[in-house]
Amino acid sequence: MFDEDYALLSLQEHTDAMWAQGYLPNVGPTVEGDPFNVSDKLGRVLNELEHAHIYIARQQEVLTEMQARLSVLEAQ
Repeated sequence: MFDEDYALLSLQEHTDAMWAQGYLPNVGPTVEGDPFNVSDKLGRVLNELEHAHIYIARQQEVLTEMQARLSVLEAQ
């Protein structure tokens, strides 16, 4: 997942899928009262957590760049 050639959905694509499906795309639905494989579900949750950290890191890069640009503008 952390390789450059990993096919990570854009944040918008991921968000759209999440809202359209009603659950995190890689976790899948969990129907109340239905049995599920805890190991599989936990692995899927971890996968989503890894995705989230990539998205957060990318957003932080944007924020850092914007702050630098704002500092330049304020200095002018």
